[in-house]
Amino acid sequence: MIFPRSVPPRRYRDYTRYRPLLRADFQYRCAYCLTHERYLGGEAGCAIDHHRPQQGPYARPDLASEYSNLYWTCRECNDNKSDTWPSPEEEALGSQFFDPCTSEGDHDLHLRMLPDGSLEPLTPVGEYSMEHLMLWRDQLQYHRAPLPMAAGARCAGGDARSEENVIGCTRPIGIAHCRIERVSGTAGIRPPTSLRASDQVCRSGFSVAKSLRRCAAGSCFH
Repeated sequence: MIFPRSVPPRRYRDYTRYRPLLRADFQYRCAYCLTHERYLGGEAGCAIDHHRPQQGPYARPDLASEYSNLYWTCRECNDNKSDTWPSPEEEALGSQFFDPCTSEGDHDLHLRMLPDGSLEPLTPVGEYSMEHLMLWRDQLQYHRAPLPMAAGARCAGGDARSEENVIGCTRPIGIAHCRIERVSGTAGIRPPTSLRASDQVCRSGFSVAKSLRRCAAGSCFH
């Protein structure tokens, strides 16, 4: 997944003032694990990460308020990354963090998601990022893995013929698949009002294949 950046209307010395723009540019997701804010307790579950750290042996304090060095991340990825940065020797071997704001940093180029929701590194960049960001965390694997569901259930916006309701498809990692979530208490299917059009939640009633990897009418891209 790649996040195109906006051009800030003005420069700020206080980097926290970029917070609203960062949230929008990163589509309200963690730049690294791609978890959406709605699974993190909202905005409070996220933080601004300095891609090139402000402290540590390879610090770049001069980039502290540089918008291109700021990333919207979940607090856990932010804490795991901390002041970590590869040494010149590691960089020479290709070990570094992926940069999801560039075409070369697309998650799909460096990580492959397996059917159980675990990740397999494809490059030294993927291996380094996965290790230091701890992208193998149990809760992330659970979130990426497809859930079983009753036959006949449909994506949000369609009719449900089962006892389980579907609230939508999301894309927690850069490989398209359906993430089905059960909700209780309502007979109809209503996607959460907090979802924006840019989230591209399935709302057209595609029936979900048994594997939950694809909608019957094609992949769900988010």
